[in-house]
Amino acid sequence: MKMPSLFGLCAICIVALSFGSSANFIEPSNKLVEDRINEPSCVSSEFSIKDIVQDSKSNESKRFVVELRRSFHRIPELKYEEFKTSQLIRETLTRLDVNFTDNLAGGTGIVATLGQGTPVVALRADMDALPMEEHEEVGTGAKLDREEGEEVFRSLHPGRMHACGHDAHTAMLLGVARVLRRHQSSLRGTVMLVFQPAEEGGAGAKRMLADFPALGLVNVMFGLHVAPWLPFGTLHSRPGTIMAASTNFKVHLVGVGGHAGFPHRLRDPVLAAAACVQALQSLVSREADPSSEGVVVSVTSMFTPPGAALNVMPDDVHFGGTIRALTPTAFDRTQRRVYEVIKSTAEIYGCVAAVDSGGRVPYPPVLNNANAFDMGMDVAKKVFPSTHVQLMDAPIMAAEDFAFYSQVVPSAYFMLGQGNETLKTDVGLHNRRFQIQEDILAEGVSFQTSLVALSFDLLASGEF
Repeated sequence: MKMPSLFGLCAICIVALSFGSSANFIEPSNKLVEDRINEPSCVSSEFSIKDIVQDSKSNESKRFVVELRRSFHRIPELKYEEFKTSQLIRETLTRLDVNFTDNLAGGTGIVATLGQGTPVVALRADMDALPMEEHEEVGTGAKLDREEGEEVFRSLHPGRMHACGHDAHTAMLLGVARVLRRHQSSLRGTVMLVFQPAEEGGAGAKRMLADFPALGLVNVMFGLHVAPWLPFGTLHSRPGTIMAASTNFKVHLVGVGGHAGFPHRLRDPVLAAAACVQALQSLVSREADPSSEGVVVSVTSMFTPPGAALNVMPDDVHFGGTIRALTPTAFDRTQRRVYEVIKSTAEIYGCVAAVDSGGRVPYPPVLNNANAFDMGMDVAKKVFPSTHVQLMDAPIMAAEDFAFYSQVVPSAYFMLGQGNETLKTDVGLHNRRFQIQEDILAEGVSFQTSLVALSFDLLASGEF
């Protein structure tokens, strides 16, 4: 089965592909659009995997990516606030002489383009951070070949931390831009490098697709995430569903407070909230198919108004958590049932509960297209030792807004192992002690750059 053709690219796609920074954007004439559509791809046999790997892993390339990663790590910014991060990306792309369109998805999103013609391959990196205080042990930049006395660094923004590796993802994609720019005359098509804001709950991918419609017309798209639970230098993926659908729920449960010595005169919201938490577990244990639906309902926060004495029953309780599932049907059903169970349980205790998503846009499951997955694994086996390319046994229950891309274009998502117990880079994502093993950056650059080069060949051959 062949990938969808891009010969029917609409004018807006061609506009997006043809010009650099939006600051210098010029509306092209119809003649320019026609010329760009019909412009042939450059073809050369000199752009080999060997060239890519050598360039990606050169000392110069490693220094380039490591320094960028450390710069991003120092300036973590939350969803849709990645202004310093976006500025550094723009400055780097300008220095590399790579065309880009900016001011996307609320102002911080960027799409860089290299090459020309078809096919079109897209790579994506997320760039937002988390509202966490970084642990004092983090910031050493764990490496296999660290020199004594080498620089120590950490977040300069209190209460903000790159605890999910997005600083690494962004730096690696700029490393890809550097390598591809050096070999641009040999590219056999067009590559889009997507620097996306607001993956952490902000559905930045959805806004990128809306603001840059050409992304919805690419032949194939790839995403990569560092994985501290997997051994260093290994690559893992699977066809079909690879990550779960996800949303949040927030509850405001209201009772009647008063003196704790007279509970019979009150409506206890703490007891009602505890009953809700217990009742929610039946949605997983008694309503979900454990063999296929992969349902998770977790209450992760509960609090009452601050400052109350211990002999005072509060008027209300707030609690919330996450809903996840591997299939859209199970996800929709579980979300509906969470709302029903909380409201009906609160009513049993004489209380009233208001439930919503807290403004979170639900994320669908991440789906690996069979052809895109095969293409990526074929490339991986040419870049990594064969024993380091592994098939995942099952999807993981983390969620990713890369799912929005996977709904509209053939896509595949991969996990890049960086775990090393000795260097403490096996600490999980979203943990205050999470840190990057910097030697993995060159591996990510090498793999993604090779994906571009070999995808052009495979798509042009009609194999996929």
